[in-house]
Amino acid sequence: HPALSEDSTEEGFTWISENAADDNVLSFVRKSGKDVLLIAFNFANVEYNCYELGVPADGKYQEIFCSAGVGFGGAEDANESLILVKDEKVCGFEQSVSVRLKPLSVSVFAYLPYTKEEQAIIEKRKAERIRIRKELLEKKKKITDARVKIREDLKVRLQAQIAEAEEKIASGSEYKKGKVNK
Repeated sequence: HPALSEDSTEEGFTWISENAADDNVLSFVRKSGKDVLLIAFNFANVEYNCYELGVPADGKYQEIFCSAGVGFGGAEDANESLILVKDEKVCGFEQSVSVRLKPLSVSVFAYLPYTKEEQAIIEKRKAERIRIRKELLEKKKKITDARVKIREDLKVRLQAQIAEAEEKIASGSEYKKGKVNK
């Protein structure tokens, strides 16, 4: 992979989580042209099943190397399927991936951009989520407006009943007619 050796400038290297000391994880991106690799070291003797790493671009990642994998004496490869990028902010990046990190291992993930077909499907799903979210917000607003109207109507009716009762008390009409409720 050219990303490991061709670009030794600042543009070829980006820290992802250089300050994850509590987890004992160190991660960064190496890139050269279109070749992009996400590299994560797990120095802890603990397996992380859903470790969140920020990534610089939307797309997919495929694990191409795991030092704890079957080929190196491990029981299984950590991330056997493609890992899709999520629109969740992590470590200062707008997108992220959730990966499995085996104990005391290094994992290398190759970046794969979405195809045009995949991007079209993703955009369609995003538009649908936005439409549903908008509908839910409109329904919530209607419910809130209905609650406000009910409260206002109740307030007006109660004020009218209170005013009527105060008027009867002030005029003494209830006492004059002998209609005192006991």
